Amino acid sequence: MSLLNVKVIGLAEFKRAIKRNPASTRKEFDNFLTRAFAIYKRGIGKNPWRMGSSSGGSPVASGNLRQSHRTKRKPFYGSIFPTAPYASYVHGTGGKKTNVKGVQLRPWLTFALQDNDRFIDKELDKMLTAITKDLAK
Repeated sequence: MSLLNVKVIGLAEFKRAIKRNPASTRKEFDNFLTRAFAIYKRGIGKNPWRMGSSSGGSPVASGNLRQSHRTKRKPFYGSIFPTAPYASYVHGTGGKKTNVKGVQLRPWLTFALQDNDRFIDKELDKMLTAITKDLAK
């Protein structure tokens, strides 16, 4: 179950850079992914989502949901997702305002993405600058 997908703007240029220098580009992307995962995990773990609130990190009752987040990495790909079987019910799907039991939905992954956008953009800029400098050599 993947609840969070990130689209990279400038992907065509990135692909051209990969073809010119694949080892360096992959190294820089892996470094970016490590930093991005750390930022998102901090967002997921901070300030638990409180009932009646409109934002926060992963909701906490027992702590299982928060601890269930895993990362998946492949070349030039990364995702972060919860493995708790009830995560999609808490996060919500299809734009519903309440889940099956009438409990307020808490889309913490969406919030973590939106709340940390500016930090991810800075890391993306660092990565692209490093790739560009390496290609200019």
